[in-house]
Amino acid sequence: FAETGQSDIQRNGQGKGIFDEFNGPPISTGAGKSEVDFFADGNHAKVSIAVRIVPSPDWFVGIDSLDLCIGGIWITSKTVKVEPLDAGTDNGFTFTSPNWSSEPPHKIEHITSSFPKHPASSFYYPDLKELPTIAMFHFKKSKVYQILKNPTESENEQDIMKNMISNVSMPTSRKNHFHVKKITSRRKESRYQPISCKVSEWNPWTECDDCIIGESQRSRRVLKSAKRSGSSCPHLSESRQCRDVVGCNKKYFKWK
Repeated sequence: FAETGQSDIQRNGQGKGIFDEFNGPPISTGAGKSEVDFFADGNHAKVSIAVRIVPSPDWFVGIDSLDLCIGGIWITSKTVKVEPLDAGTDNGFTFTSPNWSSEPPHKIEHITSSFPKHPASSFYYPDLKELPTIAMFHFKKSKVYQILKNPTESENEQDIMKNMISNVSMPTSRKNHFHVKKITSRRKESRYQPISCKVSEWNPWTECDDCIIGESQRSRRVLKSAKRSGSSCPHLSESRQCRDVVGCNKKYFKWK
């Protein structure tokens, strides 16, 4: 996922222990925020999130199994600060490093101001005790739905979802409808054909400086993630050599 944006859940469908899966819109450039709704219930009170850092070799930020229900009470809001993680599938040190696969893959590790211990690392600041916060996740309880009768073992998933819709313990509103549509369509989708990944058109190539031997890059983004064994996403970034030394002023180089 950290390299391609493709997850096992998207390829193989929802696991038995997963109640809801969700994708948030990307943050296109620099600092920003992204919002997404998801559902939880008493049997599925934990949430895990992984967010790619783009561009990067295989870096991401995320949360593993955060419990949203403490002592039988749903939290109203919670903020979690996170640090960058290395997925262990690529050996690159910088955000724009060329592909350099780790064989075999390493374990997932926290990236700190002193790890990886290499001066080329984009996060290597040995004079700092810790890196500044790179991202925060804010969780806020927005709606509460209740099932007023106990579903029997003979009721299938569709019947249970109908109960949730018909027995909502609050007045109907546009936002309620939005959530209900999201739940029912998500469950219906799982019964039909696979969904293949869709990506945007390529962004323009980045420019090189006046005299640098380097790479020009371009990227595209995922419009719809693949689900239920649909075709996976193609690569989302590529690079090319964009400058040579021909025509460079000799003063640009330090000759010995």
